[in-house]
Amino acid sequence: MKILCYGDSNTWGYNPEKLHIRYSKSCRYPMVLQKLLGKEHVVIEEGLCSRTIANDDPFHLSNAYNGSKHFENCFKSNLPLDAVVLFLGSNDMKDYFNFDSYAAAKALDELYIAKIRQISPDSKIIIVIPKEIKSTTFAGFKNAKEKSKDFEKAYENIANKYNLDYISNDNIEIGSDGLHLSKKAHRNLAYKLYEILKN
Repeated sequence: MKILCYGDSNTWGYNPEKLHIRYSKSCRYPMVLQKLLGKEHVVIEEGLCSRTIANDDPFHLSNAYNGSKHFENCFKSNLPLDAVVLFLGSNDMKDYFNFDSYAAAKALDELYIAKIRQISPDSKIIIVIPKEIKSTTFAGFKNAKEKSKDFEKAYENIANKYNLDYISNDNIEIGSDGLHLSKKAHRNLAYKLYEILKN
């Protein structure tokens, strides 16, 4: 089995307790998933800090952080793929983007799921629903709580539309910076993905 984990800083493994420091391989959910699945399987860790689901970030010099502009090439370069884990949307809740939970879910549908279903219809798609951003130490998220409050409902609607597996954000534990997963959350997420993939 070959699995692509495509996401932002939470897939990259950003440590909320240490600025710009990455969790070790033993902590990051794609690598924990790799260990659970075993050496005969391949988990591709494709996380990038500040990656958006569909927006060019004016504070970066290139569009490299717009996940939708690079996903198709990343997906195709790793074919064949048995499964794709999509974990995106938090960065689009920044104040300078005209985006909310429903816009993010719509982009996930049209720019990611549609491409996967067109290019490789047999690839399993798993959606990880981002956590509502109640408060964070990062600048630019002043209005994120209101914008992100419906992540669960909006993403669940897309998952149900295509009968896709998804992981709820209810039990995702966020670290002290209010944005990134704790070590416990990485481990729990890996186990939830493992339960879906082993069946």
